[in-house]
Amino acid sequence: MWWHRVLLMIAFTIAGLAGPVRAQSIGYELRLPDERMLGRFGLHMLWWSHATVDPGRAVVRHVSVDEEMVLIQSSTGVLTAFDAETGKKHWAVQIGSPHASSFPPVTNDDYVLATSGKRVHAVDKFNGQIRWLLDLPKQPSTGVSTDDDQLYVGTLDGSVLAFDLRKVLHHSDEGLLPQFTMDTLNWRYRAAKTITSPPLSFRQTVYFASLDKSLYALNRLERTLRWQLESDAAVTAPLAQARDGAVVLASEDETVYCVNPNGRVRWEFMAGYPIHRAPRVIESEVYVFPDDGGVFCLSLVSGRELWHRPHIVDFIGATRYRVFVRDIYNNVVMLSRSDGTVLGVMPLRNFTVSFGNVRTDRIYLVTSRGLVVGIRERDAEFPRYFLYPERQPLVPELVDETDEQAAEN
Repeated sequence: MWWHRVLLMIAFTIAGLAGPVRAQSIGYELRLPDERMLGRFGLHMLWWSHATVDPGRAVVRHVSVDEEMVLIQSSTGVLTAFDAETGKKHWAVQIGSPHASSFPPVTNDDYVLATSGKRVHAVDKFNGQIRWLLDLPKQPSTGVSTDDDQLYVGTLDGSVLAFDLRKVLHHSDEGLLPQFTMDTLNWRYRAAKTITSPPLSFRQTVYFASLDKSLYALNRLERTLRWQLESDAAVTAPLAQARDGAVVLASEDETVYCVNPNGRVRWEFMAGYPIHRAPRVIESEVYVFPDDGGVFCLSLVSGRELWHRPHIVDFIGATRYRVFVRDIYNNVVMLSRSDGTVLGVMPLRNFTVSFGNVRTDRIYLVTSRGLVVGIRERDAEFPRYFLYPERQPLVPELVDETDEQAAEN
């Protein structure tokens, strides 16, 4: 790791040429977590790297994570992809205009899907080549989402659009995109007001929320309405999905709802404060972050409050027994998943970019200038998959050589 330190010293020197004030700011941004501090909490720094971010005019705008990749997009549209376990930089590519609006990128098995204005870019996940483009007919109000068959997006006029991915690939191969994007549209559903959450697809249903205070569930292939749930206020926070298909939504009426796939409300929880951040589901727990209300940990099964911790503002990630959150001073706080006890505090205030990893037990920290650090628990050599455990690779079994010799004898 000595060469990592050399690179940082070079960066500090370059920053110093830009003037003392800026040098101090950039130097603070480049500061890595102290390995001795991590060690005291049973943590290990997997890797660190730097996204492609123009230091003179850009900052990090979006961070997305799946089981394979960490994606960082700058405010000028440069998207950088890292291997989630090794930190190897796979590629960096410009997405659309540097000044266009954007949403967090999403992934499937083959592509990274990123928006720039009204255009969707499909980037080959492993080589960074732009595979195809779609020009949306309406201004998007959400990021895109996808399943095996369709791509979905919500719009400002209250529409949800579903595009046929097979047709998209065919039109791309024939050179018909983005000019003939509408030929690939399977269906459009219109709600009363703006769509506020990226659509969630689970099995045969797609879910989305609207400013009309409703959660909608549609047959994802036929567009027919399965059911509609009305709340007392708008739902502006992104939806969360559990492994059993339940959808968790937070309403501005200070209530969290857990809804079964059949539309029946499993439970309601009154937080006492408006909620604008997405609920986070980790296995059998739901973490809720009301405005100025700390963090509540709820049972996914019953909605019962398991514990509450004040002065916490956002979710970072979780491991098998701990949840990592950010407090009002921007410290990284480690809490016990079982009872909310504070297990440690790390003053990593330079890592200010907010996002949360609900996919695996890896902890990722990012600064506004693009420094990214991957952290794991010391004994967690292989990642633990939370959202899609069925994708978990088989862990090789270690065989004791002395036992083998004894068996042979």
